[in-house]
Amino acid sequence: MVTDEMVAMVNRTMVKRVCMPWILLLAGLAGFLVPARLTAQTTGSSVTVLYHLEIDEDFYFLARAAGVQVWDDYFGPFPEREFWYYSLESVLGNTEGIAQVLHSSDDADLIAQAISGGIPVVVKIQITGDIAVPYAQVHYSIREIFSKLHVVENSFQENIPLEADLLSYFWLPLASDLNAFIETIIIPRFQIQGPAGTLVHGFSREPLTIPDTESLFLDVPMPGTYRWEMIHKRYTRRQGVFMADKDRTLLILPRQRFYPTSIDMGLFLGRFPELWVSRYLKSYGWFFSIGIQQQTFGLLLTDRDAPLKTSFNQRPLLMPGIGAGYRFRGPEPYIPKPYIAGTLFLRTNYENTSFDDFSPVSTMVTLGYEWETPLRLKFFFELGASFYVLGRNYEGSRSKGTEDSGFVQAVLGDAMYLELPTFRMGIKVLLPF
Repeated sequence: MVTDEMVAMVNRTMVKRVCMPWILLLAGLAGFLVPARLTAQTTGSSVTVLYHLEIDEDFYFLARAAGVQVWDDYFGPFPEREFWYYSLESVLGNTEGIAQVLHSSDDADLIAQAISGGIPVVVKIQITGDIAVPYAQVHYSIREIFSKLHVVENSFQENIPLEADLLSYFWLPLASDLNAFIETIIIPRFQIQGPAGTLVHGFSREPLTIPDTESLFLDVPMPGTYRWEMIHKRYTRRQGVFMADKDRTLLILPRQRFYPTSIDMGLFLGRFPELWVSRYLKSYGWFFSIGIQQQTFGLLLTDRDAPLKTSFNQRPLLMPGIGAGYRFRGPEPYIPKPYIAGTLFLRTNYENTSFDDFSPVSTMVTLGYEWETPLRLKFFFELGASFYVLGRNYEGSRSKGTEDSGFVQAVLGDAMYLELPTFRMGIKVLLPF
């Protein structure tokens, strides 16, 4: 039995399906002819919207099986699920105030996804219906995640749509509410100031790049706590935590110059001068060194019973070496930062133009700390152990540990010799090239 209500609904649907394309065409033509006036009336920032669409499974499969009745003797196919997503994104994407529309398949984690991605507005949509009437019921909620308090909930009812209906009039009530919602919310503008070209992690899924203006504006949830990291080839890599709220909307990135090379001047065991050149690949991470230790001159403890009595060492021992190490991430500037390093030495006696009788090759492994200063200098201290491969003349060594090296202890094996602890200390002069 056909009721008056069903006839009226069919008539309304026919008017929409016939007239709506012409209305949209005229509206688009008007926008083309008078763009300046329309633009002047619709100024404002655009936002990204994250949505989740859920279609009732029973309704979907029944409608897919029965089709959509357009008029008495014509049935159209019920739109595929993917077309519902496509049409919604198409209509909302052309809505004033919306810059981008993103889809989420996970309803339970929708808010968390928006927060991690810095997306200010989320929309949850549920489609139900009854093919016997026939109609589709749309329930939706719009939420602003900055305050998490501003929520709009509404619903509307339409005839079960065809694909053309989804692209024309079906989503217009939701688009209208969403446009009005965006106009009422106040989205704080967060600003980051830093060197042009800096990559900034922590405020979105993808790293942000500081433009040539050295100032970047973005929309982030407030209040919020953000763990950020900056990367720039000319500045020291830094990280930190920023608590953003309506009174704290500006982050100024530190501009501490990164120096990729250093000249390291130190004292081995606090007595033997040495000189090294180190090259750093980035602010923290791997670095490589080349240099020389020597025992040609330095202070040598000669009497274990009177350790303060010293004399100048005159052993013709030169030890060129190469090394590598890893600097760990450190906290704020001017706080000691740890690193580990390993060095391989070639021990040569320049008087005999031969390898050292005690050990031709040695290695040293250390754990170090370095202290930054406001000047282009760093202080460093390393503590570790030295390992020697024994040569022909063990007794000929002047750096073999317990007998003449103060507090350094030694472990002697059949073919090896271990000294610990050994240490180095000194200063690093930083170079910009």
